[in-house]
Amino acid sequence: MTAEDLCGKEWLYDPEESQANLARILGDFMYDIHAWYPSFKKCEPSYWEDGARIIMENRLYRIAVEDNEWSLAVKLLQKGDGELEGLQRGWFDKYMFAIRKSLLKYLPDIGTYTGPWTSGRITKEEFALEVIERREKKHAS
Repeated sequence: MTAEDLCGKEWLYDPEESQANLARILGDFMYDIHAWYPSFKKCEPSYWEDGARIIMENRLYRIAVEDNEWSLAVKLLQKGDGELEGLQRGWFDKYMFAIRKSLLKYLPDIGTYTGPWTSGRITKEEFALEVIERREKKHAS
């Protein structure tokens, strides 16, 4: 939905229902991430760091959510001061793929930042093509 759709007279904002939907999607998201990468554990209770709520972490990364007024950003944050950089580099792409995979199970599309002032959208169909490309690359090597 666009911002115009949300601000139209056809929709009535229900804060309780919105919070329940958010809690359900985040719960399902955390379940998926832990199932695929058991090293990620829920942070209970979650805590705040630099304006973002940390919801999961492992030895190398934290997964955080941050309110962006019209949306909720999911962030993969590196831990440490560069001492784990080589190990983190090997996992970053895998974790980002898992984050996209999980979110697209529950949402029709997700927004992305592609640069300092640019953004994009990933649809389920585009992601399915990415999955096919990854499989073909894997089988070709």
